[in-house]
Amino acid sequence: MSDLEGYLDVKRPSEKDWHIRFCTLSGNGLCMYEDETKIALSCQIIIDHDTNISCSDENEKALIFSITCPNAGVYAFRAKCLDSLVKWLNKLLQKLYPSNGISIDDFEIISELGRGSYGKVMLAKYKKTDELVAIKSIHKKFLIDKHQVNTVLTEREILMKVDCPYIIKLLFSFQSPSKFYLVLEYSSGGDLFSHLRNSGRFTLDDIKIYIAELAVAIHHLHKNSIIYRDLKPENVLFCADGHLKLTDFGISKILKQHSDTTSTMCGTKEYIAPEEILGNQYGYAVDWWQLGILLYEIIARHTPFANENTQTLFKNILSRNVALFPIRDPGAKSLIGHLLKKDPKERACFKDIHASPFFEGFDWDTIANHSAKCAYIPDDFSSDDCVNCDAECQGERPCESYVMPVMERFENFSYTDKRFTQAVE
Repeated sequence: MSDLEGYLDVKRPSEKDWHIRFCTLSGNGLCMYEDETKIALSCQIIIDHDTNISCSDENEKALIFSITCPNAGVYAFRAKCLDSLVKWLNKLLQKLYPSNGISIDDFEIISELGRGSYGKVMLAKYKKTDELVAIKSIHKKFLIDKHQVNTVLTEREILMKVDCPYIIKLLFSFQSPSKFYLVLEYSSGGDLFSHLRNSGRFTLDDIKIYIAELAVAIHHLHKNSIIYRDLKPENVLFCADGHLKLTDFGISKILKQHSDTTSTMCGTKEYIAPEEILGNQYGYAVDWWQLGILLYEIIARHTPFANENTQTLFKNILSRNVALFPIRDPGAKSLIGHLLKKDPKERACFKDIHASPFFEGFDWDTIANHSAKCAYIPDDFSSDDCVNCDAECQGERPCESYVMPVMERFENFSYTDKRFTQAVE
């Protein structure tokens, strides 16, 4: 059975004119027949690591791609439409990738969990173990055009480096001609943003567990010289047992030296720390500021400096004292006040959180050994239930889409978590 077949216009190295041929791609062989009966073989070429496949921006508009074979010259192919061009390029370029690695074909796509301009996140089943996973697929061309390839490379590097029960775990990473894939452990309870929007208020005891778990996750990142920079409800996931996982490390910063600082302003506007707005060098303290904003939002259901006008929002962050009247618990008021100090040198850090009145009598050992009991248990869902899915994605037919590939292959991107090594082999 062919991987792909259909009519293409073909121009062989020795020819000046185009000829319509029925092409089939099977294994590493690309055959060109006179018609779809596949009786009269016109030509056959072998796709291997010495083969060059290209499609310039100009040729893309003309729906043309070329295959250069050693000692044989250049074969030109013209598709009937852009969709056909994209499919042929993806299938052909995939032949140049190592065949002993993992690919999207090793997973059964179940549903779509969310999407963005970069790509989407899908719920899938790993066929070899039947384990549910979340697959984050990112369009290479989008990242290259936006000069943001470093975001997925950084995220992969961080997830390979860290080991914390409150940080999402990377199971696999691999690439296709058109996409990067990060296969993550599946947190079935949805994200904190959805729960804040749709659910009732959390108990104070549960909030303490959430903040403690996130503080441990952030502290673990800092011990590994990583500034998170993107704490917000959308990036906090619920597990089936009610515990939290931190996710999405695309804009995180890996420092070369533990004491280094950085200056790029990034992240969600309402969560940005004062030192970022001022353009100052900053360090780990920005993450503790964001934890203070998140704690405030969980309790009050809005952020403390919110304003639709960005200039006014930033002015509020820089100069306005946080209004603590929506926060009734004295311990929470105290902790928020210390986390939202304008001066990062005065801001609370992990040891201050640990000793905060908010956590008086709290058993931190239950966080260390992952045994704290949460009162709130989110609805769990798998293949047939989308209680905690992105509402915009519900009802969509799950599928893996074809997008325009890129010619560049990124070396050493593949990764397999050690517990899957035997399964992959």
